[in-house]
This record gives sequence, C-alpha cells and structure tokens, in this order.
Amino acid sequence: MYQGVPYQSYNNPNATVYVVVGMAGNREGLMGSFSPEPWSVKQVSTFGYTLLQASSTSLSLSLYASEDASLLDNFVITKTPSS
Repeated sequence: MYQGVPYQSYNNPNATVYVVVGMAGNREGLMGSFSPEPWSVKQVSTFGYTLLQASSTSLSLSLYASEDASLLDNFVITKTPSS
C-alpha cells in the first residue's frame, strides 16, 4: 500500500514488503470482524491457506478460502535481474 492505494504487484520495490497471515485453526470459532488499520491492505475473517510460488525473479502469494477454495487475495513481487 502506498498513500492509501493497495498494490497487486510490486515491481522492484524500494522497501521491504511484509506479509502477515494468521489463519490457523481455532476451536472456539472465528474471531469476528477487525477494525481496519491504515497500513493494512487486506483483512479477512475466514479460515484459509496460502500458496507461495518463487522463481529467481518473482515471488507470488495467493490466499484461498478453506471452505470453497475461492481466491481471496494475491500479489506478485518482481525483481529485474541486474545486468
């Protein structure tokens, strides 16, 4: 996110990109809704899993709902190889 606008892809980012995923099981059920934070790009209240794919020039992260495998969010970080 930059100036309140979320990115779906990051090409040669100038800073570290952090991802926090906390979708472990909870026998007491879902926590409920969250108060949105200005620095947070996406928040979901469901159980899910992530798929991380990496190559020498890109990193792709996709977030899926456990219930129906629907895509909840995804992004790609790419780095142009140095010459």
